[in-house]
Amino acid sequence: DSYQEQQENLFYARVDSYSRNTSLAPGNLNLNGGSDQNIMRLACAAAGRNLTEFFMRWGLVPDQETSSYAGQFPKEERALYYLTDDARVYEIERGGTQGTIRGDNVIGSSSSVSVSESVANEVNLTIECTANPDVILGYEIARYCYEDGESVRQVIDDIDSVVKAMTEQGVMDLGYGYIGDRDSLIDTYTGGLNVLTGITSKTARDMISLGKTDDLKALIQERMNGSAIALTGQAAFAVQDYIDNPTQDGLNTMNKVLGDTLSEIDASSIRLGTIYEELGIKYSRLDDTHTRLLSVQDSLTEAYADKLGADPYEAIMEMVSNQYSYNAALQVGTKLMETSLFDFMR
Repeated sequence: DSYQEQQENLFYARVDSYSRNTSLAPGNLNLNGGSDQNIMRLACAAAGRNLTEFFMRWGLVPDQETSSYAGQFPKEERALYYLTDDARVYEIERGGTQGTIRGDNVIGSSSSVSVSESVANEVNLTIECTANPDVILGYEIARYCYEDGESVRQVIDDIDSVVKAMTEQGVMDLGYGYIGDRDSLIDTYTGGLNVLTGITSKTARDMISLGKTDDLKALIQERMNGSAIALTGQAAFAVQDYIDNPTQDGLNTMNKVLGDTLSEIDASSIRLGTIYEELGIKYSRLDDTHTRLLSVQDSLTEAYADKLGADPYEAIMEMVSNQYSYNAALQVGTKLMETSLFDFMR
């Protein structure tokens, strides 16, 4: 291929070219942000697409200048972050996309979607996949809305990500309990989603170990829908729906949602109160530990200053001063006891 053909058809050829001469890249490309930021900017320039979502999925966070540069390109709508080396090798070994599911409709006829009649704004979605599960790298649910006249894509993470986030907390050894017995150590189970749902990480892990993962997912969804945030949102949507459609049916629906919200929010408040009570106890134990560690630090600092951290010049001066004081005391004692036995024998 000629140089021009490589530039037009090869992604990495453009990356290499732009890295050597930024004036060839579209827009005002600056490679002054460090290796991570530079590779993101080069990739966006070479692809002619905003690839920030891809990099964020893989752990690279663009700074303000990188986001600004990438923002001049159209956003990449394909889920490139699901591509792996194995998937690429599979495609190359089979001569392209032949024999793959690319472009095929793999949604089965049993798939369905329905709107809940009892819970406001709840959609139940069932997906049947007709493809071989071994070739499915993952899936995502995307929601499209319009902001300022432009289509905006929002990705909805599945419940597995929520379960993973809720099972990552652990325990800490702060001088309480026995390190060999995890149940006796202070825990960090009350963080983030655990507070909203009242489900500790230990409870979630225990349910998974017992093979009750589906029950755990259902419980998490139930608790999240019954959280104070969700209930407030449902009430706000119900009121807005009635404002948009002020009919008797809309009024009845709004009254039902508001009534359910008031009854369920009490249980949510009790659950949050219990969590905050536990947090108060943990804070008290952490404060006691902090006080004890400060006391130990003062003792160790004093011991170090007395033994290992002494200033040799100051120590010598203090020793000489003490020696002079000792000699003076001996001389005073000698003067006081000048009369001896020989004085009486004269």
